[in-house]
Amino acid sequence: MGLTVEGANGPTDQTLFELGTYGYNCRDTSFRRGQTPCLVLDGYLNTINRDPRLVIVGLGIDSTEQVIRCPYVPFRIAAHLEAAGLNYRMLLLDIDEGVVADVLGRQRLYVSLANHSPEVQMGIQEEWERYLVETHQDGRVIHEEEEGLVFNPSIGKYTQFQSIYLEHGILAADVPQGFRQRLTTGDIKALQGNIAVFDLSRYGKADYVDCMNVLYLLSQQGQRAALANIATTLDTDGITLINDIAIRSEFGVPLFEERGGWLTDQYLGSLGLRKDKDLSLEFRNGVVLRKVGV
Repeated sequence: MGLTVEGANGPTDQTLFELGTYGYNCRDTSFRRGQTPCLVLDGYLNTINRDPRLVIVGLGIDSTEQVIRCPYVPFRIAAHLEAAGLNYRMLLLDIDEGVVADVLGRQRLYVSLANHSPEVQMGIQEEWERYLVETHQDGRVIHEEEEGLVFNPSIGKYTQFQSIYLEHGILAADVPQGFRQRLTTGDIKALQGNIAVFDLSRYGKADYVDCMNVLYLLSQQGQRAALANIATTLDTDGITLINDIAIRSEFGVPLFEERGGWLTDQYLGSLGLRKDKDLSLEFRNGVVLRKVGV
């Protein structure tokens, strides 16, 4: 019997959630991961005449370089929407209750430029400066530990590594002001659950569901359940952003037929979904699916 995961609708069978052969980190994230949904939302939100309702699945907390423990995606998207003057609502879902707790209590974001090539550093810096502009902040560069800055426990015992990253300087800024306010009003909810079984319908229809870097971690059964769940919660003409980063025989479960998976356009049609090639991005293999009805 598999491990049970407590979600909003009770225990679920962990066999729906399948790590790859290398035990790939299901909490992995990076600051630039928020760039893709922001680009997709730019192309989509001007086509609807209402305040957007969003679902963000798989929040992440361990930065790609495995140094700083900090979630980014919900805050990056929130900053972008607030800068556009949108009165949004957001449901945040993650299978890890520790990630959810961190998002609920987080006051500041931290980003390291160390351990990256100059090209990657430039890209992170540009995205960070964009975030500061959108949140009307100057930001800081810190060289000493402070409350809220947490290093990944995998290097926590190696204080010399922490010193190296602090010497290099760590970028710091507050989370978006509107994000904290919306948590208080209930316009943002953060919940623990598995997208394959979590009852999204309890929280109303959504215009946008972000499910990047999630589906490859599910078994095929879990992928089917998750897609059906997303299709049900999307309003007509709503969109979801997904990707397929599984590498067959290395880690994860492939999704799309053309990448060695099972998902065909015909199956998407049975869910009332179709690929939106105008909004899809080659970056990170992002694919946008639009709800068109069954």
